[in-house]
Amino acid sequence: MNIFEKRLKWLIEQDKLKDKIEVISDRNQVIQEVSADYKTFQFVKDEFRDDEEICLLAISGHGGMIEYASNRLKNNWKIASIAVRKNPVAYRFLGDEQKENEDLATIALTQDGSLLEFAGTSIKSNREILKIALSGYGRGLKFLPAEIACDKELVMIALKADIWALNYCCSELKNDEEIGLFVLNVRPGFLQLLSPRFRNDRTLVMDVFQREPKSLNGASEEILNDEEFMMHAIQINPIAVSFIGDKLHYNPDFRERVGLPPLTTGFRLRYVPGNRAKGA
Repeated sequence: MNIFEKRLKWLIEQDKLKDKIEVISDRNQVIQEVSADYKTFQFVKDEFRDDEEICLLAISGHGGMIEYASNRLKNNWKIASIAVRKNPVAYRFLGDEQKENEDLATIALTQDGSLLEFAGTSIKSNREILKIALSGYGRGLKFLPAEIACDKELVMIALKADIWALNYCCSELKNDEEIGLFVLNVRPGFLQLLSPRFRNDRTLVMDVFQREPKSLNGASEEILNDEEFMMHAIQINPIAVSFIGDKLHYNPDFRERVGLPPLTTGFRLRYVPGNRAKGA
């Protein structure tokens, strides 16, 4: 049985279970069914979704079952607490009131920082909780307010957890020396994501090029058209010729010096940071 057949079989079984459970009106029978299989809770009538005892049976099996509870129970601290302690994903389905609960947020986000996406407004501004969440899931920055993306301390915590968090920090911090040097030390190829301050720094660009040659595509056009710089880069690693700026590309003397053949076309495609290709 392949994966598609298994999936189809599961869907058929779920439909049968749904048809069986959703018609049950006897509370004791519902309790019996949920006790035997917590997943049946997702199919019970609305009146039983608001039944604390039945809900507790379901979330005791898996905290995520709180998703199917009534709004009243999703905002019930006892229910919410048990669900989140059982499984942190339950935090995603809590009522708005309980999502603002610092204790529950801390429990959930300590185990799964990606749940920041569903955190309450006050939680997304709580620095102590954010330190915990971002240290485990740096990309959680994308779910936070703009002012957090400009908070150097929190951004650095996020970057240490996941360097890709750089995509979600504000432009001001992409110009920060400490952050820029940290990023380039971890991932030289991220030069293109930093501000012109770094992309125009010849010493810095040469350093990252020697560590990761393809990072040269993140250098400024000024550097890529600097004949002296590019000649030196090509001598270090011939791959640099792939990144020469347009002025040098169309300069016959330079082409001859670096061993490039004469131009046969007036059109050029070259990767340029921020664009798919550049034509000339």
